[in-house]
Amino acid sequence: LEPVYVMLDTGADRPFISNELAARLQLTDVDSKRLTISTFGTRPPMVETCGITVLMMSDADGSPHAFTVTRIDKVTDALQRNNLCLERKQFLCDNDLQLSISPLSRDIRPHVLLGCALFSLPCHRSTFSVRTAAHPLEARLPVGRKD
Repeated sequence: LEPVYVMLDTGADRPFISNELAARLQLTDVDSKRLTISTFGTRPPMVETCGITVLMMSDADGSPHAFTVTRIDKVTDALQRNNLCLERKQFLCDNDLQLSISPLSRDIRPHVLLGCALFSLPCHRSTFSVRTAAHPLEARLPVGRKD
């Protein structure tokens, strides 16, 4: 299995997949859409025609999920892990919270972005298995608080 990071975004109006991951998975486009894309630090907005494909994923319990995702060049730049201060580490410990991404991981490169409204998962689920005909993958979802 190949680890794939998935970014959850409460403000996303559509799910995205990087062209790189879509190509590795040999996903084919089922449609296309002309989008005006605004990103942080990019001026003016870019207008592109993006492919739309279907990404099949299974959660840690084996339940299948299909996401219709829009192909883009890059979901985001690499995310850098910051060191947690003692107070935040204590908060995690006191509330029995565990980070789903290893503290040893420094460069985190999400290749999939999902809007949180697309699905609901119990907080204990933090791993998906992505299965395609060509490659099985594992996607780790960064999970926050347990309410």
